[in-house]
Amino acid sequence: MRVLVTGAGGMLGRHLVPVLRQHGHEVVAADRSDGDLGEPTAARRVVRDAAPDAVVHLAGGPGERREIYLLAAPDLPG
Repeated sequence: MRVLVTGAGGMLGRHLVPVLRQHGHEVVAADRSDGDLGEPTAARRVVRDAAPDAVVHLAGGPGERREIYLLAAPDLPG
């Protein structure tokens, strides 16, 4: 499965990416260098370019309260 992980360089993402790879998933890692994912245009571009089967959205700054949703990814570990 091709998985887009936003916030891949952050506290959670840097631990999740290798686990996904160990389980045989192809990971597309997005971080701040890919643009501000709070901006709809940047978010659409990142998702379009990655063409993922699943998205794990972990992007956000320190102290920001975020909800984490995992949608339609039945083959992920756990």
